[in-house]
Amino acid sequence: MNKIIFKFSFLFLMIISSISKAQDPANTPKTDTLKKEKRTGTSDRNNISAHIGVFDPWVGVYYERLLSPYLGVDVAIGLIGGSIGVKGYFPKVANGKASFYTGFSEGILLTIGAKHYIPVGCSYLGNNGFRVSLDIGPQIYYDSGEEIQFGLSLKLGKSF
Repeated sequence: MNKIIFKFSFLFLMIISSISKAQDPANTPKTDTLKKEKRTGTSDRNNISAHIGVFDPWVGVYYERLLSPYLGVDVAIGLIGGSIGVKGYFPKVANGKASFYTGFSEGILLTIGAKHYIPVGCSYLGNNGFRVSLDIGPQIYYDSGEEIQFGLSLKLGKSF
């Protein structure tokens, strides 16, 4: 089971990295960047952050890709596990503005096993691309013997 999850995570990271490289603003004309800003309110659709959490995964690296100003997908790799998820933002993500979000993620922890996480939080995207997010939510483990715990996470990063 762990080999399958590892292979799936590796494949997902490869796909995300190829998508983000293909969408590199340095390789696109300036008019395309302007169109992207009109469509999303920001040209910063990718975000990479340092992730610090209470409970798990404690410390890690977090990547998020905005599919639209209201929807993003994310992947996190930590010391003892990782996760893949989706988030909905309201109001839309825009430079110099704060947005509230909620979402759902599936994670795997090497020590405990698989879990769900339902974050509710707030994110701020600065005009210079700096991004800070804080969320809290229940972590529900697949193992019925585990109790529901509340997680808290802080992400500090750069949008590009």
